[in-house]
Amino acid sequence: MLDRTSTPPDAALRRAIVTMPRLNANEDEARIAAIGVAAEEVFERDAVLFTVETTKAANDVLAPCSGRVARILVQADDMVAVGAPVCELWLPGDARADDIDFQWADEAGASPETESRGSVHISAKARLRAEQLGVAIEAVAPRDGRVRIEDVERHAEQHRPQHATPPGKAPALLQRYGAASAVIVGGSGHARAVLDALGDSGYTIVGALDATIAAGTAVTDGLSVLGKEDLLEQLRDRGVRTAFVGVGGATSNAVRKRVFERLVAAGFHLPPIVAASARLGRHSSLGAATYLFPGANVGPSVVIGDDCIINQNAVIAHDSAIGDHVHLAPNAVVAGHCRIGDGATLGMCATLLYGAAIGRDCLVHNTVAVAQDMPDGTVLSLANASRHQPRGDL
Repeated sequence: MLDRTSTPPDAALRRAIVTMPRLNANEDEARIAAIGVAAEEVFERDAVLFTVETTKAANDVLAPCSGRVARILVQADDMVAVGAPVCELWLPGDARADDIDFQWADEAGASPETESRGSVHISAKARLRAEQLGVAIEAVAPRDGRVRIEDVERHAEQHRPQHATPPGKAPALLQRYGAASAVIVGGSGHARAVLDALGDSGYTIVGALDATIAAGTAVTDGLSVLGKEDLLEQLRDRGVRTAFVGVGGATSNAVRKRVFERLVAAGFHLPPIVAASARLGRHSSLGAATYLFPGANVGPSVVIGDDCIINQNAVIAHDSAIGDHVHLAPNAVVAGHCRIGDGATLGMCATLLYGAAIGRDCLVHNTVAVAQDMPDGTVLSLANASRHQPRGDL
């Protein structure tokens, strides 16, 4: 057993600075999904130090040998740049850096304290928003060492020229629209995915509405942002009767739910979408504004509620029931006779095994397999997948 004092318990032990590994060649940061150890904790080989998650995968970072934790430099849910310090460990001097990403503190070019305070965590959504607004992400001032979406938008507003040229001229509203006219609420990547899934459906999309993207901004070829959501009633009064929800749910289904409810209250028709390469089984049904994206496969006798995203290549087997405002991320799998409560999210490559049920507003992280029932509001990551409540009535 290792000594828990603040100095190395043995001359053979050295302080190591563990850094964020690169899980995805296209992503320069990852989220700390869970931290498996605490300061001063003694651990053994293959202990889970922390779990990191990108948009494509989640991985446990395992201890290469026994040792002791010196300091934890991050918190759960932090977005950490690849190569940035995550924690400090006391490790034997012969520990290999190819077993885990670390550098010896006595060989580092700068102190970990300086590196930790100097590193800025920029969320992936903040980077995307900066691209949309034409903001240099490096120029955005961080708060508490982080740059968030609201920081990017505040920077853009504060640095907007007084006589800025708009990105384009939004099309003028027609006095009267035809019966096949439709509008999409949302003008970013998910809206383009919805339009792609819509294909040659016979609807004529007159434009997009978005609360944060400037009017005139192109969404796709020949389609641009008309303005904000306050144009909905004008469009309805001029003959637009159909609308599509173009807001995604990467981290929360709440915004999409709000848009859906506003469209319902305004009296719009909200048809479901089944992409050309998706499949809806016999005796299965889709609620309003529920979209099956390319490659999605829904088996027979499945009931899916309103305002759901069944993303690319997701699978729902026979006799399952899916609530409202649910998001199944790409390649998620729901086995037969499963139940998913309203507002829940099943991450990429996550699996709900036969007969299992998850409650309202649950979040299952990427690649996690759910074998037992989950009560409302459960967040299930790789680190805690084996510790959640056993199967029972929800």
